[in-house]
Amino acid sequence: MLHYETLPGGPGLVAEPQGPVPVVAVQLWFRTGSAHEREGFHGAAHLLEHMVFKGAGEWGPGELVARIEALGGDLNAWTSIDQTALHVTVPAAHVGVAIETLGAMGRAPIIDAGELSRERSVVIEEIRGAKDDAGQVLADEVRARVFGAHAYARPVLGTVGSVRGLTREMLLEFHGRHYTPSNALFAIAGPCDLEEVRGLVREHLPSTDAARPALTVPDWRPTAARPGAFA
Repeated sequence: MLHYETLPGGPGLVAEPQGPVPVVAVQLWFRTGSAHEREGFHGAAHLLEHMVFKGAGEWGPGELVARIEALGGDLNAWTSIDQTALHVTVPAAHVGVAIETLGAMGRAPIIDAGELSRERSVVIEEIRGAKDDAGQVLADEVRARVFGAHAYARPVLGTVGSVRGLTREMLLEFHGRHYTPSNALFAIAGPCDLEEVRGLVREHLPSTDAARPALTVPDWRPTAARPGAFA
C-alpha cells in the first residue's frame, strides 16, 4: 500500500514498503529545476546536480558512487525544468546507506573549486553535444516556440556562456535557496520497514526551514501582457 506523509518541516515521504525481491529504489526529489533559475544563474540547477556527486558530507570525489557500487547498487541523477532527482537502487538490507548518501548529497555538497572547474568543462561539452542530437534540438525549439519569454523556454543545460559564468559562490547560493527540506521529497519502493525509513529520513535530511514556503514559478500561459509565440 502506498504511504504518503509530510514530515514536520519537510521533507515529504512517499513509500511503498513492499516488493517481491530484496531490492529498494530510493529517490530524493527537490522541487527545483531550470525554471527556478534567476537571471545570471541559467544552467545552475543542472551544474549543481553534477557537483553533488563530487563530494558531500564526509565523502570526497568518487567516494559517493564507490560507496553505493560496493554494495552492488547504482547511483545517478537528473535535472528537468521543474525538478531535480537523485536516485539510488541497492539491496534492501542497505536502505539506510542509500538514504544517508542521498541526504548528504542534498544537504551538504562540498563544491570544491577544482572539481567545479573540471565539471564545468564536462557540462559545456554536454551542451555542445546536444547541438548534434536532433531530438534534443527539436525539443528545445518546441519549448522556445510554445513558452516564448517564459522560463520554461530556456534549455535545461543552460548555454556555454551562462555555465562559464557560474561560480562556486553562485552554486552555494542556489543550493541554499532550493535544496531545503521543505522543498524536498523522499520516494522509496521495495521491502523495508516504514518506521525505520521515517527515522532515517529525519536523521539525514533534518528540518531546518519549517516556515519556508515551497518555491513556485509563474504561470506560463500566454496573456495580453506576456504573449507566447503561438498567441
